[in-house]
Amino acid sequence: MITEQIKAQTSDSHRSAERTDFMKNLFSGDLPIESYIKYLSVLMYVYDTLEATIRDNLNSDVIKGIFDEKLERSWQISSDLGNMEKVVPFDGKLTDYLNEYMIMIGKASPVELAAHHYIRYLGDLSGGQILKNVLKKNYSLSDNQLSFYEFDLDAKTYRENYKEKLNRLINKESDANLFTNTVNKIYDITTKILNSI
Repeated sequence: MITEQIKAQTSDSHRSAERTDFMKNLFSGDLPIESYIKYLSVLMYVYDTLEATIRDNLNSDVIKGIFDEKLERSWQISSDLGNMEKVVPFDGKLTDYLNEYMIMIGKASPVELAAHHYIRYLGDLSGGQILKNVLKKNYSLSDNQLSFYEFDLDAKTYRENYKEKLNRLINKESDANLFTNTVNKIYDITTKILNSI
């Protein structure tokens, strides 16, 4: 099953993304709030690109099978940024890596796009909930600055159903390999982005 293959073949790259100084400092409360705002700004571009590309590929059975507008995050991120007290610009390597990420999404085949969908939204429904509590505790952010992490659904049940659908949709070995290779690439570019903030 694809979900088991993902766990087995992407754990190293996933661990690298989780163990960046950015994430360590965020969880310890040592990350400047400006760095989190910069990260959120990067995500706004990523989600804008992802959600537009997903909607452009709804003729694919794979994309149609996982699409759910309740997952979309663009407007929540925009709202959270609008409720922050400052705007933090970014340039240099971070801009290069962000452009690389957006191009990767824009050129993705349906199977590759499904990998982007899986990593972003299932991450939001699991680790994102932990992150929300960390941000509340360490940075005293209000609910109207954390709407990105709010979903109108039961996260645990949704994750289980999503994985079942994915196992049905990604059932060829070639597609499964393409999917897991894409997941590794997503973790790699995410690590580069986090190390550049």
